[in-house]
Parts: sequence; structure tokens; C-alpha cells
Amino acid sequence: MVKTLGQIESLQLFSYHAFRIPVPPDSFKNLSLSFVTHAGGLPLALKVLGSSLSGRTNESFWNDKLEKVKAIPENDIQKILQLSYDELDDTQKAIFLDIAFFVVGKDKDEATDGTWKEDALVFAKKCMEGFAKSRETAGYNYSPQGLINLLYLNLSDCKNLINLPNSICNLKLLRELDLSYCSNLEQLPEQLEKMQCLNWLFAPDTAIEQVPDSIGLLSRLQGLLLNDCKNLKCVPGSIWNLTSIDDLGLHLGETVISLPDSVKNMKKLSRLDLSGNVRVWVPVIQCLSSLIWLKLSDEGRILPLEKPFSLLQLYNLQVLILDKCTSLGCSLPQLPLNLERLRIYNHTSLEQLPDISSLKKLVHLGISGCISLQSILLLPCYLESLCITECTSLQELPDLSVLKELEVLEIRSTNLKSISLKQGSLHVGQSRPPFRADLPNREIAEWFTYKTSGRAISFDIPPSFGSNFSGLALWIVYTCKSKEDLIYMRSVIAKEAEGVTEKYPIYVQNVVGEAQSTVKCITGGKLLMKSGERIKVSFPSLLYTDYDDGEVPIGEVKVKMCGVHVIRRLN
Repeated sequence: MVKTLGQIESLQLFSYHAFRIPVPPDSFKNLSLSFVTHAGGLPLALKVLGSSLSGRTNESFWNDKLEKVKAIPENDIQKILQLSYDELDDTQKAIFLDIAFFVVGKDKDEATDGTWKEDALVFAKKCMEGFAKSRETAGYNYSPQGLINLLYLNLSDCKNLINLPNSICNLKLLRELDLSYCSNLEQLPEQLEKMQCLNWLFAPDTAIEQVPDSIGLLSRLQGLLLNDCKNLKCVPGSIWNLTSIDDLGLHLGETVISLPDSVKNMKKLSRLDLSGNVRVWVPVIQCLSSLIWLKLSDEGRILPLEKPFSLLQLYNLQVLILDKCTSLGCSLPQLPLNLERLRIYNHTSLEQLPDISSLKKLVHLGISGCISLQSILLLPCYLESLCITECTSLQELPDLSVLKELEVLEIRSTNLKSISLKQGSLHVGQSRPPFRADLPNREIAEWFTYKTSGRAISFDIPPSFGSNFSGLALWIVYTCKSKEDLIYMRSVIAKEAEGVTEKYPIYVQNVVGEAQSTVKCITGGKLLMKSGERIKVSFPSLLYTDYDDGEVPIGEVKVKMCGVHVIRRLN
């Protein structure tokens, strides 16, 4: 028996499919509630009704559809689905029935007899989208055999999809098959070799246990993503013959204990996302000089290091991500000199970040979840972004004032109670983003021009600045709580004499317990202010997040202190 939803859950599900937000706009709220009532809490009916109204902003269309729905007995899912089918034009119906026949393996006439399956409906909807994209790309006109002309098929996020029909391999012109996040999908079709035009096969975060040996015959395959497939026990040896591969993602656990030399023949491989026994892969990785992007997630047994290994040979590598690489010991491998981005996650045995100041091209450094990390030595002077979070043992940072190009500084959930932010870090440069920071500080820096307790402050821009007024730096000490990840509050900046008010978003973090700080710089060109003017800056308490249809208030921010620093243009 299908589990039904309550009114609040039903309204949220309907609204997500109709408006892509959890609550319908006020102008459509009553109409939405009427549709929800007639869906009787049935999830599939709510999805189908919501999707059929998506993008429709004409209320008369909604009212006409509602009258048709009201004529159907409540909870009659078959007739609600039949109504959505009847609204398709003749070509769309033909496509839909061919897909239903293709998926369910039944006669076309039988597909209209009311025996609907949610998987078939979802599959059909996505096939129709793929056919539309194929038609735009190649100029196909639909015929009853039109499915064989599909170029793109996106089935991502079909949670109920367990198996694919073997007949899918008859799509011989298919270039891209996306099965991402089909979390219950257990296997791939056996006869993959029939799909000789396939360039991309995406199946991350699925329940796949093994890969057919026929995959090694896909000579045109450029991308194969099987990362985060936790049930994957092995991959066939033929996979290493795919010399055209450019992008490879694999979750191998610790089952692979040796690799064939043919791996080194993947000369075009530029992106590798590997989760497995990293120590086994090291000799192979060192030979893949074509790599530009590399992520290593260690799933193998922790073995003592015989000697530190080096990635210096990867002279093209620009991005390196190390996740849970505890078996690498208490330090890092030797890093390639052309590295631009370095991220280190959950390296629980890392105690000290070595001197990486020789990495002259490094612009982004992110470290998170390294609970044993106590100190960081010298950093590259051209670093633009430094983010350190969840490193609860960290006690020592190098002098950050030497980082003249720093645009983003984020230090959260460490053992550091305060960061010494220098006045020279503030900038509102014309050719790069203004400086911003998230810090553990519970006080505003002494050198800040104006500061006060509470959420509002007034001040004068010094007349002596003349034409050298460059912008403002805002500093707030606050707490807030939200379930959303990307949240912001507003700063309201007003010219008191003219009554002109401008609003600017300030993105903040979830801060529960002890207050923390956010610093944001705003360029003078946006502020339309000049020296000598009286300014008031306030920070209202509302907290916001963005959905597809705009911003939504979701809570409150408690501002304990606020400050403003007037930035002078340097000659």
C-alpha cells in the first residue's frame, strides 16, 4: 500500500515540482492547496500535477486544470495520470507510448490501459527530454521508431530504478547516458558493446556491484564516472584498454591489490577521481603526466609508509584533492610545482602542513576535518583563498599579512580563538573581488575606524579623504541558526542627509553558541558616496536564502557588535 503524505508535506512536494520552492507564491497558494487536496496525499499524483503546472503563470490555466481535476474522484491516481497523458499533443503521445513499450516491454495499446508504473513515467519523461535534445542537435523528426535516434538520455536521480532493460543497448546512436544518483540501480546492461557511439557514461552514487566486461569495447568512451559506488566489488581488466578516456571516476574500495601495466596507456586521462587503496595506485598515478585534476580518497588499510612518495612528475596537475588519505602518514606527498588548487579533507593523521611557499601558482588552499593538524608553516604569497574548517587541534598560523592577493579568508571550528587581521588585508580592488572573511573573533579589531555594540552605527566619511575614498569594510559579530547551507543577511547603508538607502547581502555561517565574525568589503563605486558625507549602516535581523523564484526569509541573526572601516585608495 502506498504511504500518503500529510497536508504540509504534500504542499511542499507539489510546490517543489510546480515552482521549485518548498512554499508556493502567495498568489498561487489557494490554488495549490486545492490541487493538493484532490491528490489525496499520493506522492506520484502530487509530482505529476505539480510538474504539469510548472512554468505556467496564467491563473486561468490553473483554474481550467483544477476544474478537470475536481471531476475526478479524490485519490484516483489512475485518472489523474490519464489526465496528464490526455493533455499531450499527438506527437508527444506517440513518443510517450513508444517509451512505455520500450521500458515496460508491453504492447503500445496495453500501455494506455491504466497499468502505470512510476519508473516508466519517470523514464518516459526523461527520454522525451533526451529526444528533444537529440532532435535539436541533429535535426531528427520523430517517427514511431524515433527512439533509436536518441543521442542523450538523462535518467539521473531515478531512485526507484533498479535495472535497465537490455534493449537500451539498441540505442546505437546514443552519445551520453546519465544514471547519476540512481541509488537503487544494481547493474548495467550486459551488451554495452552495441553502443559504439557512447562518449559519456555517468553512474556515480549507484548500487552497481560490477561492470560488464563489454565496457572495454567502447572505443569512443571519453568519460566514465563510477565514483561513490559503494557496492562496486571489482572492475573488469578490459576497462584499462579504454585509451580514449579523458575523465575517469572509480570507487574500488580495498579489493584491488594490483593493477595491470596497461593502465599507463591512458595517455589522454586528464581527470581522475579515485576512491580505493591509494598506496596501490601511487606507482601508476606517477606515470599519468597528462593529469590536470586529481582526487584521491583512501579506502585501503593503513600501512606504514616505506618512504614518502612524490607527485612532482605530474607537471600538468592544477587541482589536487586528498580525502581521508591517512595512510600517507603525518605529512603530505611532494607536490607538483604548477599546482593551483589544493584541498585536504579528513586527513586525521596530518599534524603539520609543511612549507608550501614554493608553489608559486597556488591560489586556493582548503583544509577541513584534519583533526590532528596543529600548525601550518609558510604559505605561497599569491594565495587568493584560504579556508580552514573543522581542524580542532590547530593552534598556529603563519603571518597572513604577507598574503597580499588574499580575497577570501575562512577560519572556523579550530582551536584558534582570534585571527590577527591587518588593515592591509582590506581591499576593494577594481580587477578582483573585494575582500571577505569568516573568523572566530568575538571582538572587532582595534584599528577599525568605527565600532559599537548592537546592530547600527553612524559616522562621517572624513573630508580629508577627498577623491581617495575607496570603499567600506563592514564587520559584524553575530550568532545565527539555520538548516540551509547558503544563507545571508542584509546590510542597509543610508546617506542621512539625502535619505538614499542601499542594501547589500552579507553571507554568513551557521553559528551556534559563541559568537563569530564576518568581514565584508564594498567598493566605493557601488556606494555612490563621497568624502564628508554622514552615513548610517544597520544590520536588520532577518536571515535569507535563495530559491529559484527569489529570496526567502528563514530565520534571524543576532548581531552583538558591528563596525565600519573607511578604506582609503592607495597611491
